[in-house]
Amino acid sequence: ILLRTDNHVHGGARLTQFVESIVEGAVSHVRKQVTRVDVYVRDENGPKSGEQDFRCSMEARLGGMKPFAVTHHAGNM
Repeated sequence: ILLRTDNHVHGGARLTQFVESIVEGAVSHVRKQVTRVDVYVRDENGPKSGEQDFRCSMEARLGGMKPFAVTHHAGNM
C-alpha cells in the first residue's frame, strides 16, 4: 500500500495507519492476488473550505489483471 498526499493534506503515521487498515479490510477477500494499492488523497480547494473538497483515488493491482481504480469525494477524511 502506497499512500501519497498533496501539500494541503497532513499525511503522517496516523493517516497511514488509518488508510492501511481501510484498504486491508477492503481487499482482504483477494489479498493473495493483490500486488499493489496506490492511494492518493488531496484537498482540491487547498486552504479554502468546501463541502466536498477531499478527493481520494485508489488504484489496485491484482496479478494478471488490469488495474482497477476508484475515486471518492468527501467533506472530511
